[in-house]
Amino acid sequence: MKKTVLFVLAFSSITYLFGQDKIEVSGRKRHSYKISNSNGLSSQQIEYDGKIVFNNTDTDVESISRGGFLKITKKTFGTKRTALLEGTSNGIVRTFYIGGREEPWEPEGKEWLADNLLDLIRSTGIGVETRVNRFYKQGGLNAVFEEIEEINSDFIKGKYFSATANIPGLSANQLSEVITEGSQEIDSDFETSRFLIQNSKLFSNDSRTISAVIDNNSEISSDFEQSRVLQHYLKQDGFSSEHKMKLIRATKSISSDFEQSRVLIEFVKNNQLNDDELEELMDVLPNISSDFEASRVLQVIITSQELNNAKISLIIDASNEISSDFEQSRVLTKLGDQSLSMENLKLIALATKNISSDFEKSRMLKSVIDKFDGSDDLSFIIKATDEISSDFEQSRILTIIGSKKDLSTSNFILVVKATDNISSSFEKKRVLSNLIKYNDFDEQKSLAMLEAIEEVSSNFEKSNLLTALGPKLPDDSEVKDSFRAVAKTITSDFEYGKVMRSVDF
Repeated sequence: MKKTVLFVLAFSSITYLFGQDKIEVSGRKRHSYKISNSNGLSSQQIEYDGKIVFNNTDTDVESISRGGFLKITKKTFGTKRTALLEGTSNGIVRTFYIGGREEPWEPEGKEWLADNLLDLIRSTGIGVETRVNRFYKQGGLNAVFEEIEEINSDFIKGKYFSATANIPGLSANQLSEVITEGSQEIDSDFETSRFLIQNSKLFSNDSRTISAVIDNNSEISSDFEQSRVLQHYLKQDGFSSEHKMKLIRATKSISSDFEQSRVLIEFVKNNQLNDDELEELMDVLPNISSDFEASRVLQVIITSQELNNAKISLIIDASNEISSDFEQSRVLTKLGDQSLSMENLKLIALATKNISSDFEKSRMLKSVIDKFDGSDDLSFIIKATDEISSDFEQSRILTIIGSKKDLSTSNFILVVKATDNISSSFEKKRVLSNLIKYNDFDEQKSLAMLEAIEEVSSNFEKSNLLTALGPKLPDDSEVKDSFRAVAKTITSDFEYGKVMRSVDF
């Protein structure tokens, strides 16, 4: 005959709910439970110590270790009954009390214990492992599930499902059945997530059980608890590429942007994604409506993944779905900080078209500029400044380029021509004067610069530019003639005289 064994455990204070009743389980000296119903009509208390063995019908105690005891007290409608069972060398000494008066154990005491013991066992989870094994041997998983349905507490149900999952010899299909039944039977989101998390090592051993966890996690209505389960499983071994993508798709059931991004970030940190897996993640990302959270995910991808051209293109495309200029710029700037090829940097520069803020455009372009020397091909960055409508921001980028050492002639001329889009004489002068300051001039650079200076409308700014440029011009008749022609466009005699006095030709 199979026995249910109660071992001595230490319990911390726990409060849980089921139905309309409140069950309080509080740890006390000598391993005491106190259980009370919130309706106030009845209360019961159990105290025990030692090793206690129940019979296989959960109606009586078959043995108690020497010195151990079990004391059950129940008060209903003002009447208090107590059953005290003590383990001795000669067996169990049984005592029954009604009120403060001792009554014969048989038949009333024995019947009272039989009537109350099963409810007590179901309420406290006493002997859960041996009871689960007993029911499984009697009728398989269905018999276990039927018993669990009789339990009101989600906390205790979780203990029973955990014990069921740990029955030796269960197949992956049976474990999947336990996962599904447990997720549906346990109403508490917290207890469901605890059941899935506590048994994660067991459930991560087979693709079928992993699938069952992912599929049933959506039974949890709490975004926090769903996120908690998925994050925990991401740290387990045994995920195939197929299950990784399934896990990514599972985040769609999380409505909280913060919790969904937390799962995706944890996923990215713990896995090197191939192109298909990252593409799957990018398909899920629009489900996050928060620009901040979407940006956060992309930035973690950038810093934790080995990037290739395909992945970089996916990141840039995903950044274009972010409506916040600041957050999109943060993503592209972070991407620009990586060691990228010229081709990839060009893609980043082109992405500025989707940023409406001139400040964010220039901030992002600056991060790209820092990767290059003046002799590199900077045409794609210079052309990207055409998308900046702010004279100040455009001149800021062009000024940075103009300050680079060994600026090639082609880059120099492109910067000069780009000033045609700057309407402010002051900002145009800022770019041109910087070019004059940091560059040597041959015939080609000189003529390009003079052509740009001619378009400066302010006599003051034009004269300052010509005065700075004059001493640096090459000894070339065409250049000198061009210089004189531009000087004559100054309508102020004073400013014109100042320019001509700065040169000796």
